[in-house]
Amino acid sequence: MPASLAATASQSWLQDVPVLGQVAEVWQQIGAIHLFKLGGTQLTLDNLIIGIIMLVLSFRAAHFITYLFERRLVRRLTDDINMQATYRRVLFYVMAALCVMLSLSVAGIPLTVFTVLGGAIAIGVGFGSQNIMNNFISGLILMLEKPMRIGDTVEIDGVVGCISSIGARSTHLTTIDEKTHIIPNSFFLEKGFLNWSLSNNQLRSEVKVNVAYGVNTQQVKDIIEQVVKQNSQILAEPPAQVLFSNFADSALEFTVYFWLNMATTSPAVLRSDLRFAIDQALRKHQIEIPFPQRTLNFASGVTIPVSIKTER
Repeated sequence: MPASLAATASQSWLQDVPVLGQVAEVWQQIGAIHLFKLGGTQLTLDNLIIGIIMLVLSFRAAHFITYLFERRLVRRLTDDINMQATYRRVLFYVMAALCVMLSLSVAGIPLTVFTVLGGAIAIGVGFGSQNIMNNFISGLILMLEKPMRIGDTVEIDGVVGCISSIGARSTHLTTIDEKTHIIPNSFFLEKGFLNWSLSNNQLRSEVKVNVAYGVNTQQVKDIIEQVVKQNSQILAEPPAQVLFSNFADSALEFTVYFWLNMATTSPAVLRSDLRFAIDQALRKHQIEIPFPQRTLNFASGVTIPVSIKTER
């Protein structure tokens, strides 16, 4: 119903109540105030107020309809939370566009005003909203191509964390210490990133172990392999490997390669637990973990003067 017809219908019964009748007269006088013209259409104050009220109510209705759509239909069609988020955003954008058109129609503002505002909006988008539109389009690309999903562990610009949400403008990346980094969507496309769990949640990690020269290297390997087998968080397949990696300056270096499930295990915590267990096992077998040492050899026949000074 147009705004003028709605106002006329409301006034017919408001006049019967004295107080409401006075309010209606004041509303009629204030609402008739002319604001400005757009495309040959004269906009009044009541058009603007009714349009704003309808816009707020329509957006609330859009959120509610989107929620019902996701709960009643989308969750039954797919269990993928990323697809659910994509459907939810697309539906909300469509509902938001319908809300704007419905609000303009009820307020008596013709859609032809956009032919007048089109040039100004295009200039505003091109200059003032360039970054916003860039991130919005990047967000759509990320949702369609799916190089990352909610719950994936990614590394970007030295920051490693889990994707907690992908929004229209930015993506939230939560690190292991529960800090949330808000990263613009365009940053992922421009910089590039490493997705640790794109194909699966399995991750290979490693722990280095140094032992002193002179120990039985085969015994060291057997001890480390036994420790790895006793840890239930290390995957049996692919199997872990213990490699004699190097003859270092002060120690014999071993490297333990193992696989874990990032969905249930923290790599940093597992590496720490494994180091504790290896240290205890080596101490039990009296195998030394050395510290850096240097041996100094002096040429024979050279006398080094030594003196002791005391202060009085």
